Amino acid sequence: TSVDNVTQVAEIYANMQETADSIMAKAQPTVLLSTASGMTGSEAADTLQGIQNQFNLTDDSAQHLTDTLEKLSANLKLEFKTGIQSMSAAIKASGSVANEAGLSFEQYAAMVGKVAEKTRLSGETIGAGFKTIFSRITRSNSDGESSDEDISKAETAFKSVGVAVRESSGEFRDLQDILNDLNGKWGSLTSVEKSYIAEQAAGIRQKNIFLGLMSSFNDVTDLSTQAVNSNGFALEANTKRME
Repeated sequence: TSVDNVTQVAEIYANMQETADSIMAKAQPTVLLSTASGMTGSEAADTLQGIQNQFNLTDDSAQHLTDTLEKLSANLKLEFKTGIQSMSAAIKASGSVANEAGLSFEQYAAMVGKVAEKTRLSGETIGAGFKTIFSRITRSNSDGESSDEDISKAETAFKSVGVAVRESSGEFRDLQDILNDLNGKWGSLTSVEKSYIAEQAAGIRQKNIFLGLMSSFNDVTDLSTQAVNSNGFALEANTKRME
């Protein structure tokens, strides 16, 4: 990276309450993400701060977020920078809805990465698609994305293969639990059943996103576990690039 980029990032975090050391501690993961992804320092800072806000994470999570994005992208069959940019754009579009649906940052980033790998769609398109899917399945519906009729059709489709979307109390279950149950049955479903569930859960336009997710759901689970244990990856990757 350049001195100019480091200075730009440092200025973003600088205020009268910070020491030089604390400013640079926040700046380091931002500079690493900027270098790895091709983002400017300002774009990288906005990405990290946006993820923190959407998933209610603390300021000191920035290094883990950078480690996670780089670790996941390194394990996707996508160009490295494209993987990071796709995940970042999708999370910007729908991270708060994913969090409302009960997904962690690591789980959602892994979902987006695998769908990007499968479909080659842009991060913005994937993020918008997941926003629709989440609102239909779990009523994570802060902006009226899906109607009651859409939600009812999706619930009926899941019930048709023995997957409950609600607890006995009537509350919606966490999305990860719902999808885990569906994944356990997915391999035994006919192509007609898969198509029906995908269309009701995602709508016609987003159907390929849902099918891409379910066809690689085991990989998503593995990747999200790797993401949780990714600490230190960005520094290691940066050392390799320097060499």
